[in-house]
Amino acid sequence: MTITPELSLIKRRQTKGYPSPTTRFRWCTDRLKINPTSKFILDKVSQYGAVVIVLGSRIAESNARAHVMEAYRIEGQRYRPHKELAKAWVYMPIQDLSNNQIWDYLLTVDNPWSGDNDGLALLYKKASGGECPMVIDETTPPCGNSRFGCWTCTVVERDKSMESLIDSGEEKFKPLLEFRDYLRDIRDQDWARMNVRKNGQSGKGPFTHETRQNLLKRLLHLQKEINETLIQGDELAAIQEIWALEGQPVDLVENIWRHVYEEESMAEAKENPALSKEDQLLEEVCKEYNISFEMMRRLRELEEEYGSLRRRHGLPELMREAVKQNITV
Repeated sequence: MTITPELSLIKRRQTKGYPSPTTRFRWCTDRLKINPTSKFILDKVSQYGAVVIVLGSRIAESNARAHVMEAYRIEGQRYRPHKELAKAWVYMPIQDLSNNQIWDYLLTVDNPWSGDNDGLALLYKKASGGECPMVIDETTPPCGNSRFGCWTCTVVERDKSMESLIDSGEEKFKPLLEFRDYLRDIRDQDWARMNVRKNGQSGKGPFTHETRQNLLKRLLHLQKEINETLIQGDELAAIQEIWALEGQPVDLVENIWRHVYEEESMAEAKENPALSKEDQLLEEVCKEYNISFEMMRRLRELEEEYGSLRRRHGLPELMREAVKQNITV
């Protein structure tokens, strides 16, 4: 299942002015998670007659999760019928495992895709803002209790996992957190919202067009700053299409892009994405010695990815594959 522009959180916020989600108005859960997933499952039911949904849910995750899982548990049955989708059965093989048991397994058993989970443990350790203790019994706190989700999620007041990552030295995430906090802060500001809701009733409605344009500018500036893709070209095209239908200039998104990227068109950027200074230097060296730039960049990415790990199981194979793909016979 892929996330199309129609299912994009950014697209819905930018085009239709959906305010940042809250615990009381959690529109993203149904529209971006439950509905598309249910459609995918029902398509498979139509194709095969029935399906089994394998979930990694566990009772130990939280009291709320435990309450829901216990309510639908059927004693003596491995599978249970989905509460809403006909001919769909749910199987949760690790539902009774504790956090410590999960980490014990992940750190002692090689995973099927020839990597190791030290990096995963390190990520959770940093996001938890503490050390991973040696587990000696079930009373020992687990290595990581962090929760991860959408980086722009505003349902929670604070993104504690992101804050802990930054406190642990991952400064590259700071601009992302600042953007996320801005989304949280403006959702209750009168100046940022229309005074009529989508159903025609008086009250705080969608973000104004001015607010939406400002958010897009901020997002593109952020994308340019961190040199990572935060919004896809097809999402930008979808935003422009809907804005035009609402009476905005047909080239508004293109003009915002040009303002941020200094006259470079969206089409040119898609074909020739901007390189960081480090990549520019690497590209110059590769040209000088007639070496594939894409190969060297991939090798560098692999080294950075595995650099902090104690064990580098699988790295040599990945590096050999990267070299093979760029060898011309």
